[in-house]
Amino acid sequence: MDQLDRALAQVALLRQLVRLLLLERAYEGGKTPDDILAYAEKIRQFFEENNPPGIVEMRMNAEVTAFFDQLADELRGLRGSP
Repeated sequence: MDQLDRALAQVALLRQLVRLLLLERAYEGGKTPDDILAYAEKIRQFFEENNPPGIVEMRMNAEVTAFFDQLADELRGLRGSP
């Protein structure tokens, strides 16, 4: 495995661990999918304030949206809500 493959695998693993941690905390804390999406908006605002406008900001916002939408959907599934 070359260094790039290893780094990508590490990032993917870290992403999954963070997802599981956030999902567990949200579930145990009684958070709703709407709470997750509101938190995602705070994260997007942070990136908008701390990254120059352009492709990096657009990609970060897209990733935040995808990550937290998935998290909200998983939480809906755990809670049995539509």
